[in-house]
Amino acid sequence: MLKNPFTPTEIAASPDLFFGRRDELAAADMGIKKGSLLIQGGMGIGKSSLLAQVRLRAEGFCSDNAGNSICVVGQKDIKNVEDLARMLLDGLVEIDESSSSFKLKLGPVAEYESNEVVKNFGEGRHCATLLKILNKKFIGPLAESDKLLIIAIDEADKCPVPIARLIRAVSTHLQQEHIASVRFIIAGVNPYFKVMLDEDTGLQRFFYKKIALQPMPIEEAKELFEAKLENVRESAEEQGIDLVINPDVVWLSVRLSGGHPHVLQLLGSHMIDRENLSSDGVIDKNDMLEALRTICYDDRVYVYDQLLHSIRMEGYEEILHRLLSMADASFPTRIPRESAASLEARALDWLIDHNILLVANESEYGFVDEFLRVRILLDRAGENPRDMASRIISFSPVPYHRTTRDDTKTDVDYYEDVVRDFAKKFRDIEAKDPFES
Repeated sequence: MLKNPFTPTEIAASPDLFFGRRDELAAADMGIKKGSLLIQGGMGIGKSSLLAQVRLRAEGFCSDNAGNSICVVGQKDIKNVEDLARMLLDGLVEIDESSSSFKLKLGPVAEYESNEVVKNFGEGRHCATLLKILNKKFIGPLAESDKLLIIAIDEADKCPVPIARLIRAVSTHLQQEHIASVRFIIAGVNPYFKVMLDEDTGLQRFFYKKIALQPMPIEEAKELFEAKLENVRESAEEQGIDLVINPDVVWLSVRLSGGHPHVLQLLGSHMIDRENLSSDGVIDKNDMLEALRTICYDDRVYVYDQLLHSIRMEGYEEILHRLLSMADASFPTRIPRESAASLEARALDWLIDHNILLVANESEYGFVDEFLRVRILLDRAGENPRDMASRIISFSPVPYHRTTRDDTKTDVDYYEDVVRDFAKKFRDIEAKDPFES
C-alpha cells in the first residue's frame, strides 16, 4: 500500500510539515518586533499553521529572536474576560493556594509568594490575577528588552468579545508598567477582528501588523504538492511497487485547488487513497474524479452547505452566479473587477468579508476556496456529477512541454500563457459559459 503523506487534518506545527508562506513569515518577523499581530482568513487557509511557525521563530527557531510563548485556543463557552484570563493563567503559572505562592511555567523556574495574587485567584478574579502577575517583579526576566513574551490566541472567532476586553485590559496595564516586550498574536476566521473593533475601536492601535491569508502562490503550492508526491514515489520504490505519476497531476491539482492549502492536501490525500483502492499503478487525473466528489460532499460538505445557505439568506446567490458567469472556464477562477463593478458594492464587500471572494490582484477577483465553485458545478450536474467532474478537470490545462528554453520566462509565465490560450479557445468553441444563465 502506498504511503499517504498528505496531512489535511493536521496543523503544520512542525517546521518539517510547513511549506511556503515566505512573505507572511517575513512580515511577521518584522512586525512582531514592533507590536502585536493579527492573522485572519478563511477556514483551512493555514492560520493555525502560520501562528505555530511565528511562535517558533519568536522563540528563536531559524531566527535571532529569543523569547517564550503560551498559546490558548478560543472556545464558544468562553463567555467573559474572566474565563479567558483563567485559560491564560493555566499556561503561565502554577498557583499553590496552601502556601500563598505561585511558580512561573515559562523560562527559568521561579517561585514567588504573593497573598494578593493567590487571594484574587481563589476568589475567581482571574483577570485581576493575570494583571498582578504581568509586572516587572514577576515577569521581568521573561520580558527583557531583547526577549519577547508571546501570548497567542487561536480560534479567536469563537469568542472575539472576551478577547477584545482582555487585550484592552492587559495592553493598557503593560504600558502603565513600562513593559514593552509582551506581544499578542491572534488568529481566527474573518471577520473576527471587525467584531472586536465593534466592541472596542481603540484596539486597532495595539496591533502593528494584520496578515490576511489568501491561498498560497502557485509556486509555493506546487512545491508542497511535489514534495508530497516525491514522498509517495520514494515509499513505492522502497516497497517494490511499480508506480507512475503523471506529471500533469501537479499542475492540475494546484490549479483546481487554487492554492488553498487544506483543499490541496485533501485532493492529494484522496488521490492516494483512490490509487490504493484501484492499484492500477498510475496516479493521474482519473484519480481526481472521485476526489472531487468526496471533498465537496463528504469532507467539506458542512462548509459548503453553510456557505451556500448564508449566501441565499443574504440574498446574494444571484450575484454569486453572475460573478461566476464573468469568469473564464479555467481554474483558478479569475473575475475582471471592471465587469464586477456593475454589481452591488455591498454584496461584493460581504462576499469578501466572509471569505468567499478575494482580491486576486489589481484587476481581478478570485475565490478563497475554488471548490465552492466545483461544488456549485457538481450540484448543477444533477445525475451526472462524474461527467461534470471530468469536464471541470478539462478546464484546468497543464503547461506545454517545452522544447526550447527562454530564460526570461519562468514556469509560471509559461503556464499563464497556456491558460490564456486555453481560455480563448474555450470561448471560441463553447459560447455559453457553464455559469451563464
